[in-house]
Amino acid sequence: MADSMSDAVEQIIVSIDDKISGYQVVEKIDEGAYGQVFKVTKDSKKYAMKIEPKRLDGAHSTLKKEMEIMLELNRQNAKYFPTFSKGGMECKFHILVMTLLGDNLKKLRQKSSNPNACSNGTWSRIGIQCLYVVKQMHDCGILHHDIKPSNFVIGDSDSEILTNRVFHLIDFGISRKFVRTKKGGPVNASQPNDLEFRPFKKSIDSLKGTPIYTSPNAHNMVDLGRMDDIWSLMYMIAELVKPLPWSHLDGKQLEKVKLKTKLKSLFDNDSFDSIEEMLRSGNFYSYPNYEIVYNAFKSVYDNSGCSWLDPYDWETKQMPSYARWKEQADQRRHLFAWEYSEVSTYFKKDQWSILQVELEKKSKDKKDKKKKSVDSKKNKDEAGTMSTTTCEEIASTPVKKQKGGPLKKAVTPKPK
Repeated sequence: MADSMSDAVEQIIVSIDDKISGYQVVEKIDEGAYGQVFKVTKDSKKYAMKIEPKRLDGAHSTLKKEMEIMLELNRQNAKYFPTFSKGGMECKFHILVMTLLGDNLKKLRQKSSNPNACSNGTWSRIGIQCLYVVKQMHDCGILHHDIKPSNFVIGDSDSEILTNRVFHLIDFGISRKFVRTKKGGPVNASQPNDLEFRPFKKSIDSLKGTPIYTSPNAHNMVDLGRMDDIWSLMYMIAELVKPLPWSHLDGKQLEKVKLKTKLKSLFDNDSFDSIEEMLRSGNFYSYPNYEIVYNAFKSVYDNSGCSWLDPYDWETKQMPSYARWKEQADQRRHLFAWEYSEVSTYFKKDQWSILQVELEKKSKDKKDKKKKSVDSKKNKDEAGTMSTTTCEEIASTPVKKQKGGPLKKAVTPKPK
């Protein structure tokens, strides 16, 4: 077994202007533990290319998993996710080519005049948008497992102007499906009788996600569901209000402070208490009440006096990119879904309610079967106890006298 990540992988050596699978490398965008991200071009179009070195220890590629999830989101026409273009092995590394998007939320916040505290109008709008995107993903039967600021990015300013201020969700390397077909094949929500929740794992090998933003459940090393993605979203948005009290900690200290900190104290708002009650009462299969989360964000937005057309904290009305967007936005025929008041209906809808009913029925049937088995065993035990009484024991048992004197001798009736 390799002693470190660097020992377990082939080294990536990519230079600017290199050509990889027909795509020309323009610049490096990002780098992480598992690989690098480059801006590339092909036929005058720009893309993002993730490159992951081949694992020497035989471990599976995270890009393969990410490709599967991205293809599923694209197949179900989920909005505000990158579009898959190409993926596979190239020489000694795996590649994944997708839509080129813009800066992530972490970088955008650093451009604000006050990076440690966003205005109510900014963080409430971001909260509503990101909640909408997360529910889109859940409605496709997918869990993200790593909701955090660096995984929410705005659209590319050089592509579609109207989406260059809309947040998209990226990075599905540790994502997983929680809905599957009973006989294999693609998930089709219009045919719920062919679908089921995947089984819950009582324990997992390692903590999933980024410790600062993971749900309290993640620290217990249990399987994570939709509720846990919402927990992470709440921590991510809370950090826009003010720094998280455990952001400078790690390990058990981080876990201890996180577990005792209430959401209402992170947002300085008592209305977030009901969200925490909902999240703490759920389990792997539970449907999150997206509506009360939306209502909490919407209330802050309404009271901020802000409009969806107003600049975010890192923007000004004089910025060319914002000015171009505003001009297009003023001329648009349709609003984004989260700008309509009717979006609350969307947040109420449980895409997988029929699976929840089926799961509860199976659970009840299982309990009834177990009870029936226990009752049957009890009856057999009682019957077995009676059958061990011998004829001699019965004969030697004294007959109790009836009240009113000795037993009378039985008289055989005479035939008429």
